[in-house]
Amino acid sequence: MRCPRCNTQIKEGYLYCQECGHEIRMVPDYEVELDTIIDEGVSDVAQIVAGQDDEKKPGKEPEIPAETLAAVTQEIITQTGQEITWEIPSGGKNGNASADVRNKKEKKEKKETGFKLVVISVFGILTISLLLYAIIKFNQYFSHEYQYSTALSYYNIGNYADSLKTAKHALDLKKGDRNTSLLISDDYYALSKYDESNAILYNLLNQNSEDSEVYDRILENCIATGDYSAVEELIRLSPTDSIRNKFAAYMAAPPEFSDPSGEYEDDMEIWLTAKTPGTIYYTTDGSEPDGNSLIYSEPIKLSEGETVIKAFFVNEYGVESETVTGSYLIDYGFVTVPKLKLQSGSYTIPEAVEVEYPEEYRVYYTDNGADPVIPGEETETSDEGKKDNTRLYEKPILMPIGKTEYRFVSVDEKGRHSDVIVATYTTAMNCLVDQETAANAIKFQLMSRGEDVLDRSYRVKAAYGYSNSSFYVLYEYSGKGAETGRLFAVDTMTGSLFMVKYNDEKGKYTLSSI
Repeated sequence: MRCPRCNTQIKEGYLYCQECGHEIRMVPDYEVELDTIIDEGVSDVAQIVAGQDDEKKPGKEPEIPAETLAAVTQEIITQTGQEITWEIPSGGKNGNASADVRNKKEKKEKKETGFKLVVISVFGILTISLLLYAIIKFNQYFSHEYQYSTALSYYNIGNYADSLKTAKHALDLKKGDRNTSLLISDDYYALSKYDESNAILYNLLNQNSEDSEVYDRILENCIATGDYSAVEELIRLSPTDSIRNKFAAYMAAPPEFSDPSGEYEDDMEIWLTAKTPGTIYYTTDGSEPDGNSLIYSEPIKLSEGETVIKAFFVNEYGVESETVTGSYLIDYGFVTVPKLKLQSGSYTIPEAVEVEYPEEYRVYYTDNGADPVIPGEETETSDEGKKDNTRLYEKPILMPIGKTEYRFVSVDEKGRHSDVIVATYTTAMNCLVDQETAANAIKFQLMSRGEDVLDRSYRVKAAYGYSNSSFYVLYEYSGKGAETGRLFAVDTMTGSLFMVKYNDEKGKYTLSSI
């Protein structure tokens, strides 16, 4: 074969000209008109050479147009680089052509050679393609980035098994890689293999004990399995306050009792409290509580006898605490003493003296240093030389001016009384207004409102504190010296005037302007 550009003989097996570099095309460019001409011409020539035309059309010589013969000849020369000699016998309108036997043989040999070159070229291309494909697959198989990306794609479409298999291979390629390890733990979690997931995660904690994402996933595994003890252990082992605070809501601390276990002499109420939102379940007969036990909503009232309270707490995430126990023995052998809300001391802002005691009790008190006289026991309890001024406690006591010693005693429904308790209070107010001025101010103010108070008197007997201000408390007396029951207050610093009333519903004194 010769080069169609420079007519140089092409060596067998080469696909380009060694002289000019021109590419030898095994398949010519496709042109519709030329291809049609060649097909028709070659068909006619082949029929003539084979003698087929005589059989089909006996007695008639085939006619080949000159332009067809010329086109076929030129195309063969172009593709093979060989010249063809046609013998055109005399006679006929256009003359009959037959190829030389030698040219026919050469054409057959060149056709076979061309076919071999095509086969060799195709095989070479396929071989190179397979080799390149194998190289690409080899590189991908040993590429951590590619394997991780593939595993992540599997995970995103829910194919967790293939994701896990691929991610494990990726981790083999890059030992200890955090993202790959997290993906493996997520695959295990999605496949409900929580222990395997935690094994991967705890290994990551060994690398970085402050990785909050790892804690998040371990927590999810623990909650999924109901292993709440592991949740608490995990949070307890957290190295930083930030992580512990982050997961504090998942902790379920046991409920706390308002009073410690022990022996008591009076009825009592036990309060159960929790540090986080949730529900407290409890029993009072010593049995173990569960989700069907009593739900704590109000204080537990205890009366005479022994009561064993067992309780546990469940937070809003369903995490349960351990069960705690409180044992209480109520023995009525002694009457409970009154409980004073206000401790002894000196007060610049006076407070009312308030006493707490059981509803069925009565409390008696004095303010002159003598023990209270309990009805029916006057001779037994009276202090010789001291005037008896025992009173029944009914509402908070306004603190007297100066220093006052109070004594209180409680009496139960059976008439038994408690020990006497003593409390001493001293008023130490800062005053710009004296007591006489305060009394005159009240009297003049009432007169200006049209009241006839000429025969009445006003005396400072107590003090009261409200909103960081101190007040004189003045009692009103009739002309005969009896208390009328009305109380007034004067601000010790500003001289502002008020009416004092006791609010039974609120259980405290209130001031209103006059």
